[in-house]
Amino acid sequence: MTNRIHTVGITAALSSSRPAVLLALPAVLLIALLTLAAPAAAQPPPPDAAQQADVVFVGRVVELAAVADADVPASATTAVVELVDLMRPDPPGVLADFVGRKVTVDLRDGGLAAGDLAIFFTRLWQLGDGLAVVELERRPVSATAAAGDRARADLAAADDRRLAQRLEAAELVVVGKVVGMRTTAAVGPTDGRVTEHDPEWMEAVVEVQRRLKGPATAAADDQVVVRFPGSQDVAWRYAPRLEIGQEGLFLLDDSGLISATAGPSSERWKVDESGQVLDADQADRAARLLRGQ
Repeated sequence: MTNRIHTVGITAALSSSRPAVLLALPAVLLIALLTLAAPAAAQPPPPDAAQQADVVFVGRVVELAAVADADVPASATTAVVELVDLMRPDPPGVLADFVGRKVTVDLRDGGLAAGDLAIFFTRLWQLGDGLAVVELERRPVSATAAAGDRARADLAAADDRRLAQRLEAAELVVVGKVVGMRTTAAVGPTDGRVTEHDPEWMEAVVEVQRRLKGPATAAADDQVVVRFPGSQDVAWRYAPRLEIGQEGLFLLDDSGLISATAGPSSERWKVDESGQVLDADQADRAARLLRGQ
């Protein structure tokens, strides 16, 4: 993890009830005192923490300067936080088991005490038996639902922007159903090395029900072949896993591989990153974003 510098500011309290004393001070000393009186500037949040965050959750601080898992080092900036409500899990389907558990948060600044409740916008630091995240931004949770509603609105807008970026990057976007599965002997760009991180490509035959984006050469295809990693190696931990009968919205890239097996479509597509296979009910939302609305 990249080391981050946490700045501690010095604050001097000046009474506003005695302006004559301040006016009588020499100008240089007055400026110095006013500089000290200004509250220390907190580290500015990223341009859009809602956009950049992998994991957003409501959490309750349990212990400061501590960690929930021995796999990460404790420091003055780490805290044990109980994950109360998961607002954005990325990768999806992986983090739900952490609700109600204690996780480690590397805080970007102070201002918290044990028992405090907040909305944490974070990036993944470590994920295994435990979860550790790095804080990007924090929002207080008030007695009303306003803070949560505002955070959810920000997340929804940010999720639309993230999906729009993924749709723009995809070469073919279809709604479909997996109707076949097979292993494949595939060849493609290689430097000749054998690695334990080999993806062990599988091929899924997807019956196209609706086409939202794609090259003209694929326009007439009723089925497309989609590659995905079959390997359980850590390098492919978050890759989509397809299975027969699965329906979804598929954001496909050109695989750059040549199949040794015959099948529908001369094109071979792939999904190998989180977020490339979504629920089929996201199709109308994707179509709206592709229209730029």
